[in-house]
Amino acid sequence: MRKMKDSGVEWIGEIPEGWEIRKIFWLFGLIGSGTTPIADNEEYFDGDIPWLNTGDLTDGLINSCNKYISSSALKKYSALKIYPSSVLSNTDTVKQI
Repeated sequence: MRKMKDSGVEWIGEIPEGWEIRKIFWLFGLIGSGTTPIADNEEYFDGDIPWLNTGDLTDGLINSCNKYISSSALKKYSALKIYPSSVLSNTDTVKQI
């Protein structure tokens, strides 16, 4: 069994010895989010660019998504582009793709 130590943060409790507590923005090169295209404009959702929603972030790997956007939506809205090995979070679920 691994030796544990107090994290120093009440709501976290104990963590394995050798681990450190860090703020998430210290660990990643980019943290951000995008802007969702207007849903009632069908032109924005008739493309072939995968569009992830927080609902797509469930247990397991992300192999596909339910929505796709057009290049015009990508140009007009500040969508966050993600790449292999990106870490995604919807507050209570963290996934790596």
